[in-house]
Amino acid sequence: MIDFKYLIKEALTNVGEIYYKQPTVKDGEFKYGERVFCYELYHQLRCMQERFKDLVISGEAVKSKFQSQDLENNKMPDMLIHNFGMHENNEVIIEAKTDVRSVKKDIEKDFEILNTFTHSDSCFNYKLGISLVVNHDLKEYLSEQKDKLDNIKSIIDKNPRIELWNIINPEFDRNGRLKMNSIKVYSVEEILNF
Repeated sequence: MIDFKYLIKEALTNVGEIYYKQPTVKDGEFKYGERVFCYELYHQLRCMQERFKDLVISGEAVKSKFQSQDLENNKMPDMLIHNFGMHENNEVIIEAKTDVRSVKKDIEKDFEILNTFTHSDSCFNYKLGISLVVNHDLKEYLSEQKDKLDNIKSIIDKNPRIELWNIINPEFDRNGRLKMNSIKVYSVEEILNF
């Protein structure tokens, strides 16, 4: 059995610091590009491809309304670990946010997408959905946003397949690897008690 959580954490530790925050031409200023980060995470996962056996790691694969389930609109999850053309072996869906503006704008939408793909009644039936928030304290933000927090709690309470991973302040060792303890994985109970 493949330990997807461990492999994803290992891939996150291999993403270099420059991908967590990108220097700009203005001295001391940084960008927190979601695509830059996700593409590097995708690369690190693909470097471990043999450990995923026959599964495919795909980024921003379009899942659309013409497929088995009416999705109302096309959905493009940031990352999927699955097989194309079938619903068996749909393993992991990841939605990532790397800056505060995208968290504020889209965090509820991400949880809705994760729910759509992981809910046990869904034909997609992904076994694990990860909301990965980087460079921002999601717990702190949600504690100030009662409506958003209540919506997310409602989803989490009914769907234990969704997890919240938060890398608030990425810390790196002297070899440039993300320290594993930078990755906080909240349990369902912890989220419900935010």
